[in-house]
Amino acid sequence: FTRLYWLQKPLDSLRGILTDPFGIECCIQFASCACSEVVRHHLLFCIDGLEMQKYDKYNGERDKQLYKLHRQRNKNHLFYCTTTEIEYGRLPYMDWMPVAEEIDTRLEQSLEMLSTQFMPNFCMTKWAKILVENLDKKAECNFEDPNSASVISTGLNPKDDTFWMEMFKRLSETVSFGVVISDMTIPGIPLAYINEGFNTITGYGKEKIGANCRFLQGPETEVFLNEEIVDALRNAEPLCIKLHNYKKNGAKFQCMFCLHPVFAPGEVYKYQMGVQFEMREGGGPAMAQQLSDMDRFLRFFPKSLTGDAPEDLERMPTSFTGDETMNMKMPHVVPGSMKEVQAETIPTATPAASVAVTKTNDPTTAKGKGKDHYGRKFSKRQNAAMLQFTKTVWLQDAESSLGLLLTKPPAQKAFKEFLKAEYADAQLDFVVSAQKMAAMKSGRKKDTLAQDLYRDFVAGAAIDTQGIGQQERTLATQQLWDNANRDDGNMIDAGTAITKVNDECTTVVRMLAFDSFPRFMKTKEADKMIAELKKKKGMLGKKDTEEDTKLNEMLSSAGSQLPQDADSWLNMFITVAETYPACIVISDMTIPGAPMVYVNPEFCKVTGYSKEESTGRNCRFLQGPLTEPESIAVIRNTLSKGEDCHVKLTNYRKNGDLFQNLLSMKPVFDSDGIYRYVIGVQFEVVEDMDLKARLVQLDKLLKMLPRTLPLKSRPEATAKGKLAAKTDMSSNVDIGNKDAIMAEAEQEANMGSSSDRPVNIMDATGGATKKVTNFDKSVFGMSKMYWKLNAKESLSLMMQDDKCADRFKTFVDRHGSILSKYHTRYLIEMEKVNKKNGVEKNKAARRMLLRKNENPTFYCSTVEITWGPRFNPDKFTGPKDGVPFTGMPDSSDRNAWSVILGTLAEWQECSVDMLSKDLFHRFLDSRDAFTMFTNLYQRERMGETHAFQTMGASVDHSASDQWLEIFKVASETLSVGAVAADMTIPGIPLNYINEGFKSVTGFGKEMIGSNCRFLQGPETESYLNDEIVEALRSCEPLHMKIHNYKKNNTKFQCLFILHPVFGAGNEYKYQAGLQIEFNNSRKLYSQLKEIDLFMRCVPYSLDGRQLDGYDERMAEVEKQFQDMSSATGQMRPTTTFRVPDTFEDPYAGVKREVMTVDITNRMASNKVSAGMASGAMNLTAELDVMGPQRDEMGMGMGMGMNGMNNMSSPGRDGALSPTGSIGSSGYSPRRPSVTGPSSRS
Repeated sequence: FTRLYWLQKPLDSLRGILTDPFGIECCIQFASCACSEVVRHHLLFCIDGLEMQKYDKYNGERDKQLYKLHRQRNKNHLFYCTTTEIEYGRLPYMDWMPVAEEIDTRLEQSLEMLSTQFMPNFCMTKWAKILVENLDKKAECNFEDPNSASVISTGLNPKDDTFWMEMFKRLSETVSFGVVISDMTIPGIPLAYINEGFNTITGYGKEKIGANCRFLQGPETEVFLNEEIVDALRNAEPLCIKLHNYKKNGAKFQCMFCLHPVFAPGEVYKYQMGVQFEMREGGGPAMAQQLSDMDRFLRFFPKSLTGDAPEDLERMPTSFTGDETMNMKMPHVVPGSMKEVQAETIPTATPAASVAVTKTNDPTTAKGKGKDHYGRKFSKRQNAAMLQFTKTVWLQDAESSLGLLLTKPPAQKAFKEFLKAEYADAQLDFVVSAQKMAAMKSGRKKDTLAQDLYRDFVAGAAIDTQGIGQQERTLATQQLWDNANRDDGNMIDAGTAITKVNDECTTVVRMLAFDSFPRFMKTKEADKMIAELKKKKGMLGKKDTEEDTKLNEMLSSAGSQLPQDADSWLNMFITVAETYPACIVISDMTIPGAPMVYVNPEFCKVTGYSKEESTGRNCRFLQGPLTEPESIAVIRNTLSKGEDCHVKLTNYRKNGDLFQNLLSMKPVFDSDGIYRYVIGVQFEVVEDMDLKARLVQLDKLLKMLPRTLPLKSRPEATAKGKLAAKTDMSSNVDIGNKDAIMAEAEQEANMGSSSDRPVNIMDATGGATKKVTNFDKSVFGMSKMYWKLNAKESLSLMMQDDKCADRFKTFVDRHGSILSKYHTRYLIEMEKVNKKNGVEKNKAARRMLLRKNENPTFYCSTVEITWGPRFNPDKFTGPKDGVPFTGMPDSSDRNAWSVILGTLAEWQECSVDMLSKDLFHRFLDSRDAFTMFTNLYQRERMGETHAFQTMGASVDHSASDQWLEIFKVASETLSVGAVAADMTIPGIPLNYINEGFKSVTGFGKEMIGSNCRFLQGPETESYLNDEIVEALRSCEPLHMKIHNYKKNNTKFQCLFILHPVFGAGNEYKYQAGLQIEFNNSRKLYSQLKEIDLFMRCVPYSLDGRQLDGYDERMAEVEKQFQDMSSATGQMRPTTTFRVPDTFEDPYAGVKREVMTVDITNRMASNKVSAGMASGAMNLTAELDVMGPQRDEMGMGMGMGMNGMNNMSSPGRDGALSPTGSIGSSGYSPRRPSVTGPSSRS
C-alpha cells in the first residue's frame, strides 16, 4: 500500500522522507548503489535545502547555516544545483537573502526532478522496504502532515478490525480514477467504500456506500456483459471490461472497469475491488496517464490482506538497485594499471646505481595512510607503466675520455665551437680552467685561481642570470632571483674552494659526457679534431704514451656509444641524476597522466617519500591546502604548451611538514617533435649565503639539457605521441586515424625494431594479454538510454517487431495487471492489421472485431459493434459522440472502415502512450529486456534491418574501437554536449564531439583531437580545474559546475559530468564527458534527465561485466543493509496483522450446490445492516416480479458488483445464453482452485 501511496504522490512523499533521518540514510545508500552523480548531488542538495527551511530567515539563524554550508569550496553540491556564485573572502559580508531565495526555487525544481528520476526506482528496492518498516514503527509520524515522513499505516492500530480497510481508504483517495470495494462475505455485495474519484466520474459520492452499484445502469447498459462479470465474481478472478453506464445527471458514458480480488488468510475470498474511469475519444495524454496510473494501481495492489500471497511475495523488492540489468555502482574503481606490480631489478655492472620499480606501498602522510595532504586517496595509476632504468657501463668510460680529451688544446677548441650553439661553452671554459687548477702545484697561484673559479662559476657572482621559464613566472619566483642577484656571494678559504671547484668540474664533465660529447663525436668537426691530434708528435703514433693509447681506444668507441633512441638517452641521463645534489624527477609525457617514471635519491631525502612511493604518480601529491594556486596555474599552463617552467611553491613532505620548493621543469622532444619527457629539478629554498650558488648550479644543469633530441622514440611511444593533444592547443587530425597509427606501430615493433629498446622498460599494458571484448552490454546500455528517453516512439517501433513484441508480452503476462495485458494484446493485434493494405486491412480488422469474448479491441478503444442490421454512418445526422454503436460493415465499405480504423489507430497510440509511461521502463530494467535485445542485436549483425534498432545497428563490428563508434551514434541522440577521450593517449585529446556540444559551446567537430582546455578563460576557477584533474587521475565519475567560455567568448556556467569506462583487466580506457549550460532555461531539467540516464545506463566497463572489487562492494552494502535492518527490528516488536476473530463464513451450513434465492434472502436479512441493499440475489427476485418494468431500469450489472444475478442474458450476437444460478456454479466464499482466465473464454 505504501509503495502505491508514494508512487501516486512522489513529490510529497519524497519531501517527507527527506525530513526523516532514517529516510535520508536509506536514500543516500540507494543513491550510492544505483544513481548517477547528478541525482546523488541533487539528493544531497534537497536534504540541505529542506533543513534550511526549518530556520527562521529573519532572526539570522538561516544566514548562519548558509554561511556554514557555503564555506566548502570543493565538491559542494550547493553550487552544482543552483546558479549561486560566491566570492570567497567576502563570505561574512554576503547578503544571504538572494542566496536563500535561489535555494528555495531550485529546491522545488530538484524535488520535482527526483520525484520522477529517483522515486520510481527507489520504491523497487530493499531500501524502500526497510524504510517502510522503520516508519511504520514510529508513533510520532503524522499522516496528515505533508511535510512528515509517513506510510499508509501511520496512526492506525493494526489490531483494529478496520485496519486494512482504513489503509485502503487512504490509498484510494490518492488516485483520480474511481475506486470502490465490496465485501464478498456479505450477501448482495454492497459497496463498502467509494472514493472521491468515483464521484468525479459518475457524480455519485459516498452517500451510495452500502448500496449495490446497479444505480449506474440505464437503458443501454449491455446485459450480455453480465456473463463476464458473473464469471469473474464467481471464480474470484481479476476482470477488465468496458460497458455503458449512466452518470448521476443521466449522461451515458463508456466505463472502463477492472476487478481485483483480495483474499484473507486461509485463502478466504474477502474483497473485490473495482476501479473505473470514463473512456472517451480525444482524451489524449491525460487519458493515457490515467490508464497508466490505473495499471500501476492494479499491479501493486496486494492479492491478500496480509501480503503473503505468492503474487505479493513475488512483487517484494529483492535488489539494492531496482534494475535487473545493471551492476551496482562502484564508488572507486582501481584500474589494472594501478594494481601492485612486482618489478624485476635488471642486473647491471654497477648495481648500486641501478634504478628499479618495486612493489608499490601506500605512503603515510599527516592525513593518514594512503592519503595526500588534502585527505584524498593517493592515485597509484600507471604503476604498470613505470620504467626501470639501469646504469650503462660505457658512460663511465665516456667521462674519462672527455676529461682526458679536454687536456688537448685542439679538442678544447673544436668542442667549444660545438657547445656555442647550445649556449654551454661557458661550462667548457670552466672545466678547462678547473683542470688547469688541478694540475698546478699547491701554492698561492692555485689558491687564488680556485677562489676565483668558485666565486665566478660556482657561486655565480659574475653571472647575472634569471633562470629558465621567464615567459610565465609568479611574483614570488621573480623576487627570489632578484634577491639572489643582489648578493655578490661570500669568500671562502682556498681549501674549500679547491674542493668545491673539483666537485663542480666532475659534475659538469658528467653532464657533458652523457649527451653533448657523444653527439659531438658524430660530427665532421670531431673527425677534423681527431685528424689534427694524429699530426701531433707522440699522439696516436709509434711513440704513443699509455695515456695516448687509452684516449685512442675511447675515441674509437665514443661515437658508437651514442644512444639509439630516446629511452636509451634517458637511461644515460639517469646515471648523472643519481648522484646530482638536487632533486630530479622525470615524467614520461607519452603515458596518460604524465606520471613520474624516475626520482633520484635527493628527491627521496628532501620529501621523505621513497622511490616506490613516488614513481607512477603525478608529482601533485606533494601539494596541499597551502600550495599556491597561482603557482599550480603556471605549472599547468607552461607544461601544456611544452614550455620551460620555473616556479616557487609550497609543498609538503611525507610527515606533513611544509617547505618552499623551487621547481624547474624542462620539456624534451624527440626528433619527430613528439613531446617525450619533462625533467623536473627542484630544491628546497633556504635564503642563505649559498642561495645564489645553488640557483646558478640549477641554471647550468637546465641549460645543458637539450630541448630536442636527435633521436627517435620507440614505435609505441611515437604512435601515442602522434595522437596526443598538441601543445599549441590546435586539434590533432591524427586522432581519427588512431587504429591505423597504432597498428603501424605494432607492426614496426614486431619487425624487430624493439631489439634496440632498453630491455628494462616495462610494457605499458602491464603485460596483459589482449582479449576480444564483447560490447553487447555497452550497446544495450546506450540503447536502453535512448529507449527510455524516447519511450513512446521506441515502444511503438518495438511492437512492430514480432519477436520483440512477444518478449514484451511475456514480461507483461508475468508482471503486468489485467489492464496492461489487454492493452499489450491490443497493440500486437493492431500491428497485424497495420501490416495489411486496402481491403485486406479491412478484412483483418473485421476478423479482429468479430471475436466476442474478452476481445481487447472493445476494452482498449471506444469502438462498438452491434450484430444485426448494419448502421450506416453516412445517413446519421446527429453528433459523432452520440453514436457509440457501429454496425459491422462489409470489408469493401471503405468509408465505414476508414472511420473505424482511424478510431482504432487513435486508441493504439493511447495504448502505446499508457504503457510507455511506466511499464515499459520496468520492462527495460528487467532481464526480459536484455534477452529481447540480445536476439535483436544478433539479427542486426546478421544483416537484418528493423524499424526498432539498437545503437549498434550501424556500427562496424570489426572496428577495434567499437565502444567509441557506439558512443558516437548514441551521443548524437542527445541534446546535451557529449565528448569522449581515450585515456590511453597522452594529453587526453577529444576523440569525438557531438552536435549537442556545438549547441552548448559553439565549438564543433573541428576541435576533435584537442584537449578541452580551449573552453577555459580568465575567470575559469583553477580549484575546480583541480577537481577535474583529480577525477581524471582517480578514474572517478564527476559532477560539478565551472565557468567556461563559448566560441564567441561569452562566459557561462558549465555543468560538467565525467563518466569513466574501463576495459579488460580494469584498464582505464575512456572518459565520457557531458555538459550543459546551467541557467534558467525550461529545458535544463530535461537535459539533466538525459545526463542521469546516460550515467545510469552506460556500464563502467566496455563489456558490462562486474569490475574487480565488485564482490567486496556488494558485501559492504549488504552489511550496511543488515545493520540498518537490525536497528529497525530492535525499535519494538513487530505487530503481525490479524484477521478479526469475529469473522465467520456467512454461508456456513448452507448446501453449496443448491443455494436458493429464499435461503440467500433469509441470510441477507439476518446479516446486512439497515440501509444496505439486499444484493444481487435479491435483485433477481425483484426483476422476476417486475417483468417488463425491468427494461426501464436496465438489464446490465453496472460496475459488476451486482453481477451475481440468477437470470438469462443475451450474448453479443443477440441470442439468449442462460447463465444459470450461482449455486449451480459451485460458488464458494473461499478462493477457488481455478487459476488463470475463465475456461469459458
